[in-house]
Amino acid sequence: MTTTTDTPEVTALVLDVLGRPSNLWRAEAKNVFDNCYRVNIWLETETSELSIPVREIAHSYFVIYDGEKIVRSNPDLEPIKDLKKKVYSKRKLPTREIKSKAEVISNSGVL
Repeated sequence: MTTTTDTPEVTALVLDVLGRPSNLWRAEAKNVFDNCYRVNIWLETETSELSIPVREIAHSYFVIYDGEKIVRSNPDLEPIKDLKKKVYSKRKLPTREIKSKAEVISNSGVL
């Protein structure tokens, strides 16, 4: 897990409430303005079809930090029972019939 942050205390406080899953890849807290931070929780999962990890933001919070504690959060900070985000590797993509170049030209009325 890597942590990129302007204030490590903010990231640590958020993770103390949420929990620290085994697939946590990154937790970052970026100062947006004054004492307001955007906290992103990145998880890493592997799909069965691909042998490369998928990293994505699973949770994101806007928090107000007063220098000692988190005063407010949107959404509310509360322990997350299962921080594992499912990766749907067998998505059914919409299919369409691929026409030949000749069909496209003849149907377009260009000729």
